[in-house]
Amino acid sequence: MAHMIPPIPKSFDPKSEEGIVFNALRKLPPDYYVFHSVSFSVVDSGTLYEREVDFVVANQKKGILCIEAKNGSGICYDGRCWRYSSGLPMEHDGPYHQVATAKRGIISKIRCHANPEVQALYDKCKVMHAVFFFKLSEIDFNEMVYQGLPEEADPRITLLAEDLINPTKKIADIFSVKLPREKYVEEAKMTEDDFSLLLESVLCPVFNLVPSPVAKNVAMVEQMNQLLREQYKLHDFLYLTS
Repeated sequence: MAHMIPPIPKSFDPKSEEGIVFNALRKLPPDYYVFHSVSFSVVDSGTLYEREVDFVVANQKKGILCIEAKNGSGICYDGRCWRYSSGLPMEHDGPYHQVATAKRGIISKIRCHANPEVQALYDKCKVMHAVFFFKLSEIDFNEMVYQGLPEEADPRITLLAEDLINPTKKIADIFSVKLPREKYVEEAKMTEDDFSLLLESVLCPVFNLVPSPVAKNVAMVEQMNQLLREQYKLHDFLYLTS
């Protein structure tokens, strides 16, 4: 059983039914860590970007896989736009673009980390993305393939209803897909220490904020200045009314 973080699903829109995928990913072997509903912010070239991904799967020997979960029921593509069953267009240009953007956000968190040892993980950790249509069977999806998938979609990075039974093989297959070396890491080369650093510094950071003596002095001086300002205001008020 995989390590689930948190151990029970976070709050989610009941319509999304993400709990089904949560329980499926729980079936992964114990060397996998699965994070549900990961949100993070990245500042790139002075611009703040907020990212969110349904699931992040991490494995020392394979790397990181970002997964966008969609139930697949009623979803359609009208030529240039992904749409919900209601007909409304999907945010972020559809699930594949959305999860690919989140993947790049995690890569940025590693590359731009304050700790040089974490930055070094960029050359050791393979980062992938996938979409999980967990209510769409292989037969249904093959019909989509026959009609022609959007350019950003591919069966090799897509999980389907059959993968709910045991997603291990499909996820291993996704990790085995090659990436262009000039842009991404071809394969994970993390040691146990590297993987622990990735978990503790990027995916599940742990820290305690303890005010330093300098910070305490600054706060104390600011409190004294605030008291002085209030005394000056009272003095001025009494002087004007006397």
